[in-house]
Amino acid sequence: MYVNKLVDKTLAALDFSLKERDDFFLTTSFGYQSSLLFFLFSELGFSPPCLFIKSALSAGGIDQQIDYVTAMFDINLTVIDRNDWLESELRGEEFMNLENSRRKEVCRDLKRRPLLDYIDKKSAKIWISGIRQDQTEARGSINFLE
Repeated sequence: MYVNKLVDKTLAALDFSLKERDDFFLTTSFGYQSSLLFFLFSELGFSPPCLFIKSALSAGGIDQQIDYVTAMFDINLTVIDRNDWLESELRGEEFMNLENSRRKEVCRDLKRRPLLDYIDKKSAKIWISGIRQDQTEARGSINFLE
């Protein structure tokens, strides 16, 4: 019952906030949880633009998940491949062998420039991202809708 109320509240908030807008987009890692994000939008009849920044750091059958989710939902998907950038940045080193601060820097820079360019190109005012609260301490402090 609680989950149904939470979903209904989320749908109502999304509908109220976005129904008359065309200046928003989604980003996702296309992990299996991404299906929930696309389900919510499909329930509202929305097909917002979606940005996926692809790199070798993506794991877990992402290509198969992208195929599955795009077949199930109407997704206006833009994929930006950052594999060459990442390879150049790592200079032959293994990502997990980097110092923690360097890993954070690479992760930030991997996504920052393509994201900002996409926002500018689309004149986007709203960015929606389905993140998992259990991935990092900082994400754990984010509200369900923020």
